[in-house]
Formats: sequence, structure tokens, C-alpha cells
Amino acid sequence: FKSILTRRNNRSILVEVLGEEDLLVLPTMMFSPDNTIIIYGQPDWGLVLIEIDSITRKTALNFWALFKPCIKQIHVDEELDINEELKV
Repeated sequence: FKSILTRRNNRSILVEVLGEEDLLVLPTMMFSPDNTIIIYGQPDWGLVLIEIDSITRKTALNFWALFKPCIKQIHVDEELDINEELKV
């Protein structure tokens, strides 16, 4: 994510995620300049290619706004049952 925010001089960058990080696409869409191409794998479908413009950026911002925090602030003397909190 830092690579996206600190991109300089209109140089191209490649961000390769080893493993699974589905949510990285949203901030990449939100902070990349127009004409950026984002390619990622979609299980059981293949590759997804997105070209960034004002519409795709606004779509990403709208999705991001739907997220709600899932971390409960607790006091040090309070016990937290993580399975209960996450409804596992």
C-alpha cells in the first residue's frame, strides 16, 4: 500500500501480493492516477482488468464507505472472548 501512496515522477510500479489480499484492490483504485491498469485474479473466473478513471475511483470510494470497523476497544482489565466477538 505504501508503494501506491509514495509513487513519484509518474513511474510505473508493480505491486505483487503473495497470498490472498482481496481488499488491496480498493485502496489501489482510490489512490491510483487515471489510466492506471489493475489486474488481479478472480477465483473460478480468471483475470480481472480495471482501468482507473473518475468513475472507477468513485465506485471504490463508495464501496470503502460501506465498511464498518470490526474492532472493539477494550480496557486492559477487561477480558475479550475473540470467538464471541467475531461470532465464530
